[in-house]
Amino acid sequence: MSWNHRVIYHKADCLDNNPDLSWDAYLAIHEVHYDENGDPISLTENPVDVGGTDGKDSLIGIKWTLEQMMECLNKPILDYETLQEIEKELQDEYSKSIEVKE
Repeated sequence: MSWNHRVIYHKADCLDNNPDLSWDAYLAIHEVHYDENGDPISLTENPVDVGGTDGKDSLIGIKWTLEQMMECLNKPILDYETLQEIEKELQDEYSKSIEVKE
């Protein structure tokens, strides 16, 4: 089994409970775990942080996490509920908005 960071598409289910929200979806980076065939099988419930919340991450650890996060921007975006790639139109829309410059 392996894992990596991936951009995940979330639907904002709380719109009915919070009419002040102006968005209906958002993106976040999660750890995604894969089976032996390379298919995603699970992900962290909450988005990942660049540094540990216990204050023990070194600058080297934070740099490694950020590098992994940058790599995930070049991979297809996955849906939080299904772990499948989101529709091509949404992929294209979100990809245009980030255009990572190296």
